[in-house]
Amino acid sequence: MNRTLPKIIPLEEIKQLVQKRLALSEGWDEHTARLETWTSGKKIRHLAWKAQDQEREEYFRVSVDAASGEILDLDHVIPGAAMLKQHWCSREEAIAIAQKFIEQVYPDKARQVEPYAVHTQMDCYRLRYRRLANGIPFDPDGFEIAVEPVARLVRDLHLTWSDIDFAPRDNVISAEEAKKCFLEQFPLQLGYYVPAQLAIESMRLNEMDQLDVRLSPYLPDRGNPRQARLVYSPVYSSFYSSEPYWQIDALTGCLIDNFGAKMDAAAIHCNLLWPDQKASPRSLPSAGLSREEALGRSREIMDWLIGEYEIVQVKKTTWDFGDGSIEIWELRCVGELGEAHIRLDCGSGEVWFINSAFNDTPEGIATSSLEEMETGAHHLLELCLPHRAERMVSQEYALPRDYRKLIKAYTPPPGTKWSQAYTFMETINGLPVYNNLVTIILCGSTGRLQSFNRHRLAAGTTFPDPQTAIKPGAAARSYLDTFGLELAYTCTDWPDPGREQPATRLVYRIKPAVLPDFNFPAGRLFLDAGTGERLFNSMVSGG
Repeated sequence: MNRTLPKIIPLEEIKQLVQKRLALSEGWDEHTARLETWTSGKKIRHLAWKAQDQEREEYFRVSVDAASGEILDLDHVIPGAAMLKQHWCSREEAIAIAQKFIEQVYPDKARQVEPYAVHTQMDCYRLRYRRLANGIPFDPDGFEIAVEPVARLVRDLHLTWSDIDFAPRDNVISAEEAKKCFLEQFPLQLGYYVPAQLAIESMRLNEMDQLDVRLSPYLPDRGNPRQARLVYSPVYSSFYSSEPYWQIDALTGCLIDNFGAKMDAAAIHCNLLWPDQKASPRSLPSAGLSREEALGRSREIMDWLIGEYEIVQVKKTTWDFGDGSIEIWELRCVGELGEAHIRLDCGSGEVWFINSAFNDTPEGIATSSLEEMETGAHHLLELCLPHRAERMVSQEYALPRDYRKLIKAYTPPPGTKWSQAYTFMETINGLPVYNNLVTIILCGSTGRLQSFNRHRLAAGTTFPDPQTAIKPGAAARSYLDTFGLELAYTCTDWPDPGREQPATRLVYRIKPAVLPDFNFPAGRLFLDAGTGERLFNSMVSGG
C-alpha cells in the first residue's frame, strides 16, 4: 500500500490546538515558531511560549506534526528545578501525574499504551510507556516522560508512534508450544562475566572549557581482587541491543534472528564452546620492554596504517587501573593523513590501544574483500597479542559460516567512508569471557587499520570451576522461568513515507530488561550458572 504525505495544518490552527491541549492561556507569550522538513519529508512545527512573569525564565517548547497536529516532543523548562529529595513527590504520585497528562493530551493513545519502566534519576522520575497493538507490545513506539518531582509537572515528553500495519494474531502458536520450541532451540552458552564498576580516573577542562571525565571500568578497592561469575547467556547477543537477538517465530515455532531470518539452531548448538580446563592461560612475559623493542613492535603495526608515518614521540608513563599501577609505552606517530597513537604494556609487550582517526579513504571503493579483511583482523590480533591470540575467539564463533558472511556484507554508496569491525573474546577454561573483548576496526575501502582496543581485566581476577555449573537443559528451563517469554510485535525495516510500509512480525522472545538510562537497555541477560539468579549486564552497576 502506497501512502502520500498529507497537507499541513495552518500555523495559527496548530497554535490553538497546542494551547488547548496543554491548557496554555493567560500568562504565556508566544516566543518562537518555525517549520522544519525532515529528510523523510515529514514537516514539523517547532513552537515556544515564554512565561509573561519577567521574574521567571520559564518556557514551553513543543515539536508538532504539521499534518496531524500531534505533539511529538515537549520540553517544559522550569526555573530552579529543586534537587532537595525531601520535597519530592512519591514514585506513585509521579506515575499518576504522567498518566493524567497522557490522558489529557493524547486521549486515544492513552488507551493503547502500558507502563513499561519507571526510574528515579538525579533530578526527575523518568517513565516509559510502550504501545500495545491488538493487546500485544510493540516496543519501538510509546512515550518517554520525565516528571519534575518538586513542581509535580511533566518536564519533558517524547512520543514515537509509527504509521505501520500490524499483522493479525491469527494462527499464532500457544505460549506452551513456544516454551517447548525455546527449550529445544534457544542457544545458551556457558561463560564468564566479570562484574565491573566505572570509577572516575581523572577530570580536567579541555580547550573548549568543557569538563572531560575519564572513567576506568575497574573496582576502586585495590585489596579486593575480583571473581568472575559463571553464567549462562544467549550466544552472540549484543550487550546494548534493545531487542533480544534470538526469537521464536510465533507462526512457525522456528528460531529466527531479530531481523526475521530463519536460523539453523542445530548448527549453532554444534558450534557452542564447552569447558576445557586444559586450556588455561599461559603466563605472560614480564622481563620488561625496552624503548628499542617498543619501537620495533610499533613499526610492525604501522605497516597496517595508510600512508607514511613517522614516530615523533616515545614516552614511558604509568597508568592506574584501580588494581595497581602499570607502566606503558606511549608512541605518537605523525603522517600525511593525521596522527596515530599506540600504547604497549611495558611488562608483557602487549598492545592495548591503537588509534588512527584519519586512516580512511573517501572513494568508498572496496579494494579489499571480506575474506582479506577477516584474515587481516586475525593477523593483527596475533601481532598485538602474541601470547593471548590462540585463546581468542571471534564474537560470531557460533554462527554458521554463510550467516557470518551475510551480517558482514555491506556495499556502500559511492564516496562513502565506512568501516568494518571485528570483535574477539578471550576464553578461560575453554569458555568465553563475555566482557573481556578486543575490537579491531578496519577501513572498509582498503582493509587498513583504524583502531585496536583491548579491554583489560583487573589483575588477580579468578575464574570458578566450570564443573560447578548446572547442566545446559536445566539452565534453559531456569532461564525461561527466570526471565519469562512474551508475545511481541517486531519490525526492523523502516522505509521512507510514500513507499510500501513493512509488515510487522509476531515473535515470542525473552522479555527485554531496561536499565535506568533508556538509551542503553540491557539486551544481554545473564543467569548465574550456580544459583540460577537473574543478573543484568551493566558495565556501570556490575552484575
